[in-house]
Amino acid sequence: MSRSRFVFCLIALLAMTVAGSAWAEVPEELAEEMRPLVEAGLASQDVAVQSWAIRAAALLDDEMMDTVEAGLENLNAPVRIAAATALLRAGESERDALAQLTTEMTDGDAATRTLILERLLPTLDEDDAVTIVDGVLDATTDADIVRTVVGYLARRSDGELYDLLERAPTQPDELRALYIDAVTRAERPEGVAIAAELLDSSDAAIRLEGAEIAFALNTVEARGLLEDLLDSSDAALAQRAGFHLAQYGNASALNLVRDLALNTEMDEALRMDAMAMLRDNGPQLISYEELQTLRDEEGRTPAFRTRVHELMGATQDPAAIEYLREMMNGLFADERLDGISGMGYSGQISAVEEMRATLSSNSEQSLRLRSAEALGNLGDETAVQALAQQLQTERVMEVKVAIIEALASTGSAAAAQPIANEFARQENETAVAGLRALRALGDASIAPQIETVAIAFRDPAVRWEAVVTLTHLDPELGRIRLLQALDRPPEGFRADLEGLPEDLLNEVDERLLTHSDTAVREAALFRVLGRADGGYAVLRPLLDAQGSPDVRRSAISVVTATRNLEDAPLFESLSGEADRALRLQGFAALAELGDPEREEFFHGYTNHADVALRLIAAWAILNLHAD
Repeated sequence: MSRSRFVFCLIALLAMTVAGSAWAEVPEELAEEMRPLVEAGLASQDVAVQSWAIRAAALLDDEMMDTVEAGLENLNAPVRIAAATALLRAGESERDALAQLTTEMTDGDAATRTLILERLLPTLDEDDAVTIVDGVLDATTDADIVRTVVGYLARRSDGELYDLLERAPTQPDELRALYIDAVTRAERPEGVAIAAELLDSSDAAIRLEGAEIAFALNTVEARGLLEDLLDSSDAALAQRAGFHLAQYGNASALNLVRDLALNTEMDEALRMDAMAMLRDNGPQLISYEELQTLRDEEGRTPAFRTRVHELMGATQDPAAIEYLREMMNGLFADERLDGISGMGYSGQISAVEEMRATLSSNSEQSLRLRSAEALGNLGDETAVQALAQQLQTERVMEVKVAIIEALASTGSAAAAQPIANEFARQENETAVAGLRALRALGDASIAPQIETVAIAFRDPAVRWEAVVTLTHLDPELGRIRLLQALDRPPEGFRADLEGLPEDLLNEVDERLLTHSDTAVREAALFRVLGRADGGYAVLRPLLDAQGSPDVRRSAISVVTATRNLEDAPLFESLSGEADRALRLQGFAALAELGDPEREEFFHGYTNHADVALRLIAAWAILNLHAD
């Protein structure tokens, strides 16, 4: 059997709802009418026909249950799964049926697993679904299977199914990493419980993994878990938690970071990171005297000393400011560089003029670059003016880029227009730097000028950057340009869209579902299927559109799973579909809806030339009376 036909068989049978009702005897006259069709289907060599015949047999009478149970031993997976789901629905041999579905998950291929997870599990009683998934996770160490299952649970499941992820601490390292990755990627609030479970472990590596989940979630509750780690005997864990919480002004975390900065036994890079955190979030916690001691440590790199001087400036201690001013006028380039850097964090607007003079002079380029950066850190309007004036006449590309980045650092609305003026030069480097700077500034008033870049700039990479920047600044204005640009998106384009409004990202994926590139289409479909509604809102309009068959098949599956009678006309329209696989799937979806208004419609197909359609119609009619 071909892969596409196998997938169809699975999709067709997995759409059924198996939970909640036991088998009920259909009228004898109807059973006798349908029996020849069912028996002929059971004898068929067509897997799809056999699958529907098994399901119909379970509805005829209890004498057929032996035949249905025998289906668990069939050579074909779709028939075995049909038998198992039919038995669960009838409340017969449930233990064997659940065991069979567990086996199909562990021994079947990726398509089988995905379809059972996405289409069958949501229709089961929670206890049955938990039994299957728990059995799969117990039975296998295959990384691909575990990745698929825990990824599904993290994205789509709730209740006891989601709680199965709390197995993570007991898993071997390579499998536990899959649990952590799935929960972290999903970024759902429920992940806090998983993080707490991991943090309760006595194993330091496992506790760090729990912390990683909390870092990613970054909710108030997650940060509460991290606060408990500040006193941990595990130094690495305490440090990670301290750095994370310090940026939110947590006093205990800032004090921990301060101690790291002052600890001469710590790694230099770690101490530099600690100083940067203090510089930006708590410079008042460290004194000028302590910083002098740091400055005088022997064997430290120039970068370390620069960071010390930045922190000195941030303290705004008068003695530190006087010292940094002297450094700016020192005899050696290194001390001048550090003096400029320190004054850039001092808030001393009086330093602007000297920085401006250095930036516009023929000084060493390193001094000019450092002056631009320092002006950006000062952020005053006079600093913006100094940067903007120099940008107009600057000819050294590296310095121009540094000035543009510095203008963005000021955070001033007045910085936007000088940056935008540079686009007319058609210079790729400054254009890209300018667009990223404007995105950082967040000034939507400049959006029309960015739109011009998106339309008219020579280089396509710059045009794409302009589209992204425009859309971030003004989603309504950028929407059309972005959707147009998706015809030929650059590699890795999705990362550029992070942070856009959710409704626009949804629209992006809707557009990509019709893309000519299969890989782009499949990636969009994966994201859509991971939504809370399983992708229903997006995929329903594509069910009978002239799009790619793979998207339409997924659309039929998703819409079927909702069991909304209002969707019946959509499925009925597929009965005339030229593609047989889509035609059969749509017909099966209509049967699954159980719409009493369609009984006569199905009677009209009991003599159809396509045997599979006859069996689906027979099952649909029997199902209406059995329920």
